[in-house]
Amino acid sequence: MKLLIVHTKYKHEGGEDIAVDNEFNFFKNSIETDIIYFQNEKITTSNYISFLQNKNKNSVKQIMNKVEEFKPDVVYLHNTWFEASLGIIDYLLTQDVEILIKLHNFRYDCINAIHYRNEQACHDCSSNRLSGIKNKCYDNSYLKSSLVTNYSKKYRSFFNKKIKLIVLSDFHKKYLSSLGFEDNVFIFPNPISLEDYANTTYNSVSDYGIYAGRVSEEKGIKELVDTWNISNMGSMKLLIIGDGPSLGYFQKQNYKNISFLGKKTNQETLETISNARFTISATRVYEGQPTLLTESSKLKIPTIFPVYGGISSFLPNTSKLQFEQFNYEDLRRKIESTLDKELMLKESKENFNFYKKMFNEKDLLQKFKRIVDF
Repeated sequence: MKLLIVHTKYKHEGGEDIAVDNEFNFFKNSIETDIIYFQNEKITTSNYISFLQNKNKNSVKQIMNKVEEFKPDVVYLHNTWFEASLGIIDYLLTQDVEILIKLHNFRYDCINAIHYRNEQACHDCSSNRLSGIKNKCYDNSYLKSSLVTNYSKKYRSFFNKKIKLIVLSDFHKKYLSSLGFEDNVFIFPNPISLEDYANTTYNSVSDYGIYAGRVSEEKGIKELVDTWNISNMGSMKLLIIGDGPSLGYFQKQNYKNISFLGKKTNQETLETISNARFTISATRVYEGQPTLLTESSKLKIPTIFPVYGGISSFLPNTSKLQFEQFNYEDLRRKIESTLDKELMLKESKENFNFYKKMFNEKDLLQKFKRIVDF
């Protein structure tokens, strides 16, 4: 098998970009694999027509050249918005290749990709595609929202063709089933390597917890900060790493034992996580496979996450640190429970063992081959 991975990198690197890099490294050790990256910059008036047509001629040309040169059996698409464009799928459908699309988010059904608007879950676009334009759900712009709506409509039209859809969790598979897509939907998580972490030692007496990710409303930063402030945590500190539209506001506040550190390199972030007592998220949206959750677990760091969307697929059922979504009293209790050293040692061990089984490289590779051969 020859596998070609295709991905458009986001303007600001995020978890999906890291996941694609990890997946490429995973496959290249066992399958003849190549990858082609595109890079998003900024939508401008001058390139609007190209995006409206959902065809970037330069990107299609690059894919044509790569297919001709590499001659893949399988083309594995990740993010196609917007630089790669859907024109590459039109082209690939004319070729004798197996096409897989990995759905990291809900862009096919929601133009902001996260089913969230006005501080609550929103599914208006599922029944009325004009809703996203009316509410300027993409970048607070009618023009850009119309562009993404057009993209979303065509993107979803490919789901009925000879394309296999890859999702990260059973939650996402069931969601697609509710929309009428079932026979061509398969679960395959983003692979992570654990072999370098088997001998990692967890520091159960660390004096801080950490959130690392986008600092924005939908990630529940305000709720996390407010809950931490009423929790009885003594001198324990909460560190928040990441950039986003809400960072400036929070950095101006005078919080006791809460520090907003801004953007750090991936290596700096991992080093900070590796020495934490726990990681935490109060996200308000459906998540696929949160990078913070998987990176923490491989480092043997216990995690506090809401039971919501696909998150539960990536935590053992025995975890005592999951909290009920939007129940911030429950979140407070889970935060305070991290002071229990024995509990945290148990969570660290169980999370890592769960991940060893879930991300067994041999089993994952066989699962991927079965999907391709299905």
